[in-house]
Amino acid sequence: MSNWNKHYPLLTGYEKFTNNGKEVELNLLDFWRFQYSNVWDLQGDIAEFIVAKSLGIEVPHNRNGWCLYDIDYKDYRIEVKQTSDWHSWNRDGYVQKSPRFGISKAYSIYQDSKSDYERQNDLYVFCHLKGNDAKSANPMNLSAWDFYVIPTKLINDRCGNSKTISFSRVRNFAGPVSYNELHNKIDAVIKENYENK
Repeated sequence: MSNWNKHYPLLTGYEKFTNNGKEVELNLLDFWRFQYSNVWDLQGDIAEFIVAKSLGIEVPHNRNGWCLYDIDYKDYRIEVKQTSDWHSWNRDGYVQKSPRFGISKAYSIYQDSKSDYERQNDLYVFCHLKGNDAKSANPMNLSAWDFYVIPTKLINDRCGNSKTISFSRVRNFAGPVSYNELHNKIDAVIKENYENK
C-alpha cells in the first residue's frame, strides 16, 4: 500500500504559483475557487471526505487516483459510492428515478491480469444525498445525507459478477444511518462480519 502523505503533503491553499523561480500573486486557493466552487458537481468526492472525517481520518494513506478502494480504516478497505436525487444539471424539482451504484470487480494491481479479479474492498459505504433542488440537496449539509454500510461479502454473495447495484436493492440489504451514527455503524459492521469470524 502506498503512503500518499509521504509523496504529496497536505496543502493549505496558500502555496504560491511561481514563474521563472519567483512567486507570483496566484495561490492554490485561487485555483480551488476557480475549479472546485461548484460543490454540486463534486458530490462523489465530498462523500469520500465525509466518510473519512466521520472516522477521524485527516487524509487516507492510500489517497491517489489509481487506488481501487477509497479509505483504509483499521486494516479494512472501504469503498465509498455516492448517488443523489438532484444534480446541478437537473432542473429544480427533478428527482432521479432509478439511481445505481458501480460495484465492478477489478484486478488488485492496475492492469495486472495475474492478480485476482474481485472486489478490492472489505465493505461499502453507499451515500445518498437527499433533496430536489440546489438548496435541499446541498452536499455540505451533513443532515441531507443517508449512509448504508454493507460488507462486501454480502455484495459478493447476493450480486455475483454484477457491475452495478440499484439503490432499491442497497436499501434491501441495509437501513440508513445518519452522519452522527456512521462511525459506530462502520465499526459494528466490521466487528460483526470480520472480527468475530
